[in-house]
Parts: sequence; structure tokens; C-alpha cells
Amino acid sequence: MASVYKRGRIWYASFKDVDGLWQTQAACTDKTASQQIANRLETDAMLRREGLIDTREDELAQAQKLPIGQHLADFEKAIASRRGNTAYASQTRQRVERMATLAAITTISQLLPDTVNAAIGKLRDESYSVSSIAHHVRAVKMFSRWLLLNKRTRDDALMSVKVGGTIERSDRKMIRMEISQEHFNALIEYARKAPAAYGMPGSERAVLYTLASATGFRQRELRSLTPASFNMDDCTVTVAAAYSKRKKDDVQPFNPELCGLLSTWLAGKSQGKPVFDMPVRWELSEMLRNDAVAAGIPTDNLSGEVLTFHSLRVSYISWLVRSGASVKTCQSLARHSTPMLTVGTYARMSHADQEHALHALPVPGAPISEKQTMLKTGTYATVENMQKTGGVLRPKLSLAGTHDSSDIPVAVCEENPHQQQESIDSTDCPGRDSNPHDRKRSQDFKS
Repeated sequence: MASVYKRGRIWYASFKDVDGLWQTQAACTDKTASQQIANRLETDAMLRREGLIDTREDELAQAQKLPIGQHLADFEKAIASRRGNTAYASQTRQRVERMATLAAITTISQLLPDTVNAAIGKLRDESYSVSSIAHHVRAVKMFSRWLLLNKRTRDDALMSVKVGGTIERSDRKMIRMEISQEHFNALIEYARKAPAAYGMPGSERAVLYTLASATGFRQRELRSLTPASFNMDDCTVTVAAAYSKRKKDDVQPFNPELCGLLSTWLAGKSQGKPVFDMPVRWELSEMLRNDAVAAGIPTDNLSGEVLTFHSLRVSYISWLVRSGASVKTCQSLARHSTPMLTVGTYARMSHADQEHALHALPVPGAPISEKQTMLKTGTYATVENMQKTGGVLRPKLSLAGTHDSSDIPVAVCEENPHQQQESIDSTDCPGRDSNPHDRKRSQDFKS
């Protein structure tokens, strides 16, 4: 039975704890009140020992008293072990710490919607971009959710806090530019003969730029490639799940015309070792910009877009969309979760693209032109008719940085100006690819 004794002016409570061991705890200066405290402590210990009180309440109370920095250290370790990306884990923790500092949050009990909204307001006052603020809000909401899942809080306190809506292009501080095919060809031609820079010979930089723009691989994915990653029989290159952003083994196809170039280049590479000795991440863009300047290529444009190493991925996706491939195909090759990310964020559209699309539209109320008649009858893609109706003939461009100087022009069907036809001998441009029977007349086959 609990008892009390006096030492100096303070009465002490003596009671049995959860494990049945005698414990002593200072109570107060009043004997009656001290006896009540002792009885309460022993009763609580007995109820916990019998399982009538959930010990989780004690764990929650203890977690509430810990400084938020201790929780954040565990949070960072959890992200790093789950995603295998220490840089992302550190960045996420830093964003939560910044929010906590701005809102004067020292314990997780102070992590409330009002305090987080106050921190958002301070970020806005410090001229953080909309996208940067959204990243901070996602990080702190992730932290709040992690506290709940790890039984450090009773609920997700920030469930009602919303991440900002669609981020407008004008809100972004840096927008990566697309490299045109003409400029890309010039870049590769220069890099092939350029001296070594940033620890990479010019020929190695040319292959790096070519492979990045032929696969859309990110810099971390390119660093992971070894000779075993390439399959020349299928014209594919594989990124292991540990290095892929979406944590899956990504088998990415590339243009078969590159097989010869890559086979010769891989012949001199050591098995089991990375094929690229790339500089650190923040020097990659600097290396690309230096090569671009030397090749006479602009590193920014009037729209405020800038050239970075990630521009090679932007260019890859823009070229895919401009080729006339379906949205699903572009999304799959870009390895994006949604088509909106592929078409809305990455793909770039020029005034020439819009002009081609508008020329293909009929003018409301106007008589049918000779051009539209030819489109309907499938007699548009001959040289005579292309010249007669204002069609477009384009030379071929290659990812390897060479210009196809063949005398056969590429006819662009006005119904789809981005769909290139390899021959101008056919007179059925709109429906040519719909006949799977080796380009023979459809009436020769029965369906």
C-alpha cells in the first residue's frame, strides 16, 4: 500500500510501479495531499499492470515532450531508408525545419494549421516562389503524416492544410529551354572535336549529350549506366530501380540508328564500371552551357528559359510530342505518371507548331480550297502538289548530330504537319499507314 514520509519540508510518496517495484517521488508540503498523490500513482501503476490503461497514452505524452529536432532526425532516416535517396531526405528535412523556425515550433504539439499557415505567409514575404512554397507545404504535411503512422501523435494535425493549386509558368523562377534540332546538331559536331573539360574528353561529352537526348535519362540515371545496361539486339538501355526516379527497372528503347555509334563506343569500356565519368551535378549544366557557347548556341531565350543539363530531357520530350506520336506513347517514353506532366509541363510549343496546326483547319464559311480537296482525296503529298498548295518539305535531322543530305525530301502531310513521310512517291498521304498489307491496294484484300 502506498505511503508517505517527510524529509525536510517536503513529503515523499512511496508506491509500487508497473513492474511491482517500490518507487519514491516527491509530492508536496501537505501530508494529506501527498498521500492522495501516492495512492493515485500506485492505482495508475496497478491499472497499467493489469492492462486496463493503454500504455500508448504514456508514449504519446513522452513524444509530445521531445524537441521537434529529434523527430526530424528520425524522419530523415526513415525517408533515406525507404527511398534510398539521402539527398532527397536531407532536402525534405531542411524544408520542414525552415517551416518550424519561421513559425517558432519547438515541439510536435505546436504543429497546427494556424502555425503552418503563418510560416507559409512568411515564406511568401521572403519572395519564395509558388512552386517552392508548395514543396515546403508538401514536406511538412509528409512529416505530420509520418508522425501519425509512427504513433507519435493521435491524428494528422495538418490534414486540412492544402497544397497550392496549379503552378503557373510565370511563377517558376527557372524554366528549362528546349534545344532545337539544328542547335543540337551544332552542339554535337563541336563537342566531338572539342578538348577535354570537367574531366571528360569532348568525344565523351558528345556521346553523353546524344544518349541523354535520345532516352530522356536524368543525370543520376546516366551515372548508373554500365556496359551491361545496354542491349544492342533490342536497342534498349536499362536503368536499375535503385537509380530510377520512380524506383522501377526502366527498360528504355532508343533510335536503332544509334546502335552503331554506341556499339563502337562501348567496345572500349570496362565491364561492371560506369560508362560515364561525369562531373558533380552542379557542374553538368555549366559544362553544357560552355559547350553551347563555344558552338554558337544561345543559352537562354526571350521567354526567360535557360539552358541546363535537364534541357536535354525537355528537348527529348518536346521532340516526341512534335513527332506526332500519341499522348500515351509520349507519356510512356517520358516515364511520367500523368500525361499532363508530359504535355503540360515538359513539352514546348513554338509559333511554327501553332501555325502548322492552324493551316490544317478549314476556314468557317469559306469554300473548300484545292488544298482541302487534295487532303480528302489523298493526292496531297506529291512534290507538284506540295509546291502548288504551299505544303512543306523538310530535310531529315539526326540525333547523332548529322544532317541527312539525301535528295529525297520529307513530305509533311498538311492534315498532320508533324507526321513525316519517308517517301514522296505515294499519293495517299492521309491514309497511307492504315494499310498493313505491305502498301498494296486495300481492295486486293478481304477483311
